[in-house]
Amino acid sequence: MNRVILIKYGENSNKNPSIYNILNYNISLSPASNPGYAFSHWEADNGKFSSTTMSSTTYTMGDGPTTVYAHFKIKTYNINT
Repeated sequence: MNRVILIKYGENSNKNPSIYNILNYNISLSPASNPGYAFSHWEADNGKFSSTTMSSTTYTMGDGPTTVYAHFKIKTYNINT
């Protein structure tokens, strides 16, 4: 059975296809990017990650379709005058 993962929020790494047809339940994810933002964590409708806070991680599919979300936080800078 094929599974499909769609990565939302942020720009997918060019090392990751935009859609996965999964024959194996374990996939490796490379960092997604979002200009002006820093990666925060991964989230999915089902399944599990080897780490939700590392930008490169392994994701194990649960049963049924899922959406994988890459969450970001805005980058902030301190300016000393």
